[in-house]
Amino acid sequence: MMIKSFVAVVGLFAVIYGYTQNVDYFTNTFNIKPLFFRALTVGAVIGFLISRFYNKKGVDGIEKFQVSAICMLACMGIFPLLAVWSNHFLSDKTVTNEPVIFKSEMPIRGSRIGIIKGKMPEIEGFYTYFTQESVENRIRSKQSLFHNFAVGTPVELPMRTGFWGYKFVEIR
Repeated sequence: MMIKSFVAVVGLFAVIYGYTQNVDYFTNTFNIKPLFFRALTVGAVIGFLISRFYNKKGVDGIEKFQVSAICMLACMGIFPLLAVWSNHFLSDKTVTNEPVIFKSEMPIRGSRIGIIKGKMPEIEGFYTYFTQESVENRIRSKQSLFHNFAVGTPVELPMRTGFWGYKFVEIR
């Protein structure tokens, strides 16, 4: 029982670490909600199927419910991360510069301890707002992308089409 608990805790921290390391991929993928919810659905189904395999050994209804809940929640936690990760890393490596209309750029200021009186937190990155095909989007980058551009200026962003068909901005 101790080993199972240890593996579960390590797995939980691995998933949390995976999400924190892939924030840029989540924020720079367009129309990500359908991909995210499809991955949740697939994770729930696969978790249910895994729980059916393990529930053959279950003794009572409570234990079967616990096994089902753990399997489904674990898969639902992992699959959105895997979906976004595979969309980026298994994608075609061809980068195309696509035209967009620049709207604005805002600095991201953050502090882990809050705002200190009289001192503004350092800039951690930038949100760039733009429209493409009448759809307003936002991406996150470490540096300012269009700091000298006026609102409404046509610009180009390097984009790739992911493995699952979801486009994302290729910014490092």
